[in-house]
Amino acid sequence: MKKSSTGSPGDMSPPGRPKGEFRSAQHEGTPVSQPLIRTDRADIDKVRFPDLADLMARLHFSTSDGRIWLDEQRMLLIHAKALGSLRREMIETLGMDAARRLFTRMGYQAGTNDAQMARKVR
Repeated sequence: MKKSSTGSPGDMSPPGRPKGEFRSAQHEGTPVSQPLIRTDRADIDKVRFPDLADLMARLHFSTSDGRIWLDEQRMLLIHAKALGSLRREMIETLGMDAARRLFTRMGYQAGTNDAQMARKVR
């Protein structure tokens, strides 16, 4: 990433993006500079996220068999380029709508599992 003339992180955009446009895999189209939970719009007392230490205590790397575990669920560590290639091939093979449906269901299931684990941790 190139720094702008002011050098502040808020002025930086990823290569290939117009100035000020930020995107992430998690929040496509959401500017990075905006908080996910705004204190003026949310009752912070009702929102309680797991502590990083609690999550780290549940993350295990089994070096003997190459498995990764988060709580009681086996996890995968995958290259972003590999997932991007899979996405591109699915779109070419199945079409945009079918590929979107599959990735949406996969994302929904992942989010549901994460939420269940977060409730246990809190």
